[in-house]
Amino acid sequence: MSIAETADALDVSVRTIELDWRFARAWLRKRLTNTTRS
Repeated sequence: MSIAETADALDVSVRTIELDWRFARAWLRKRLTNTTRS
């Protein structure tokens, strides 16, 4: 599904999808690279 199709399906703007996708990738990258252990 493309970004435009996703935006249409969720009834939001393409920009919203792009920003949410950018946030999700950054969040996941941070979680995967965080090697600090207690």
